[in-house]
Amino acid sequence: MAGIFVVGIVVGFIIIVFILASKENKHLDMMVSKLNDEQKNKLSMTDVNFIEGKNEWIQQGMISEINDKGSKVALKILWFNRVIQNNSYNKIVYADVTIKKEDFEKYNLKYGDFVKLHIAPERTTGVVSIIWE
Repeated sequence: MAGIFVVGIVVGFIIIVFILASKENKHLDMMVSKLNDEQKNKLSMTDVNFIEGKNEWIQQGMISEINDKGSKVALKILWFNRVIQNNSYNKIVYADVTIKKEDFEKYNLKYGDFVKLHIAPERTTGVVSIIWE
């Protein structure tokens, strides 16, 4: 009887993970579908500049969603994965980035703006950040 309970918990967990992944994929598909050909081309053709001695790089991304959180702004930034060898390789993906509202206003950011990203996939926090110039 305990074995059936454990199996039920595992199956329930797998179903929840599948549902969350499905929602994330649908959200990404929706964001990508809003892009015009010029934006898609610019994302896919962006240069990837590796940082010497680290598994980190710099490339362009495009602001796809903006969510005001008071003193901070949460952004979804689309970028083209030409580095990480997983199921999103050679595809447009998104990263969640939170910035100070004062920086958001200072740089007059808006939907469709291209920003320079620092991507460091081995970090536990700050995996993707915007480089201010």
